[in-house]
Amino acid sequence: MKTVSLLTDFGAPDSTYSLNIIAEEQIGMLHRAGYEPRGVVDEGFQPRRNWQHSDLRYLPHVRKSNDVEFYDGWEKSVATLRTSFEEVLDGVDVVITHDLIYQASMLWHNMAARRYAQDHPDVRWLHWVHSATPSPVWMGHDPRLEQVQSHFPRSLTVYPNSFDVPRVATNFHCEVDQVAVVPHPTDACGYLGFQDITTRLVREKRLLEADAILVYPIRLDRGKQVEYVLRTAAALKGIGRSVRVVVVDFHSTGGDKVVYRDWIKTLAVDLDLNSIEVTFTSEFDDSLHLNAPREMVRDLMLLCNVFVMPSVSETYSLIAQEAGLCGAFLVLNRDFPPMRSVYGPDAAYYQFSSGINALTGMDGVTTTKYDDVDDYFRSIALRVAYELDHNVVLAQQRRIRQERNPDYIFKRFVEPLFSDWEG
Repeated sequence: MKTVSLLTDFGAPDSTYSLNIIAEEQIGMLHRAGYEPRGVVDEGFQPRRNWQHSDLRYLPHVRKSNDVEFYDGWEKSVATLRTSFEEVLDGVDVVITHDLIYQASMLWHNMAARRYAQDHPDVRWLHWVHSATPSPVWMGHDPRLEQVQSHFPRSLTVYPNSFDVPRVATNFHCEVDQVAVVPHPTDACGYLGFQDITTRLVREKRLLEADAILVYPIRLDRGKQVEYVLRTAAALKGIGRSVRVVVVDFHSTGGDKVVYRDWIKTLAVDLDLNSIEVTFTSEFDDSLHLNAPREMVRDLMLLCNVFVMPSVSETYSLIAQEAGLCGAFLVLNRDFPPMRSVYGPDAAYYQFSSGINALTGMDGVTTTKYDDVDDYFRSIALRVAYELDHNVVLAQQRRIRQERNPDYIFKRFVEPLFSDWEG
């Protein structure tokens, strides 16, 4: 496994600085993928968050400016950094930088890094640039800038969108095939402030990669009809959608609740749903045996994009309200008319039986029998799939969750750049 270093001039892990945000995500990607990332920062840097997963090396302070400024002694700054690179980059195979070849404030780092690269031709350089427009470093006419106005040796210039590739190649004096496109990632768990236990569940059960995430926080009473949530998920799987069901079961440690859970788990197997696709939080971790923190329920609802509520009796259903607040598509019980009085027309209504007479609204029962239960839930799945594909908010949310999470970006875009290529 290659040794990868992030070479920066950061003096602090500023969580509001876009370059640091991307660098931190890269440290996290590398760490989760089994690498031992090295971070190069300025003296005095105090690691926080993902930076704590890196082996930090420190550069001496040199004078910086946001303008190209050849002050007296600038050559010494370059020489000092060049010497320091021998130590901080010793044994490194791949160096990732952020705006090193762009910013005037990193001009001396740029010069020193080019000299190091000439002396260490086996090291690969990946230069993230965060603007397509030419900077004073590339536009200046001072002959001393000529050494940094050509394509950096043994490197790729990395940019986050494909449209700008021709402009980036022109402005950074390289060929189009020397520009790599790597979209910026967003760590949903970190950005949304998930609890540690939620983050672990998300990663172990690979929630982010699913097309449909169904969350159902309930006590395991049979009237909650968890089986219909599973049947919806199985039908979605049957039409080619990847699914995850998370049943947040609380206060369900004895009696018929345990029997019911076992029956549901057997049904899941019969429906061809596996242990990655169906999770009971009470069994995921000992701390969740009795209940899950409300904050964890909130976390999961923020990921949930399909909320199926087949319960036969409710007074209001806070969980349906919370799911709607978090942006899920609601599938509610048509056989239980109070649901429509609470949630109105902005939901899909399907028949799941109920504990009242749906015609009179009075005490009684409504029993829906399915001639073909699989076909009925297939119709639900087709409606859900249509919404996930054609509702622009749901579709974009799913796309970002699946294709812009750090681990996807790393495996699909970043790690391949560590392999051999002609610089």
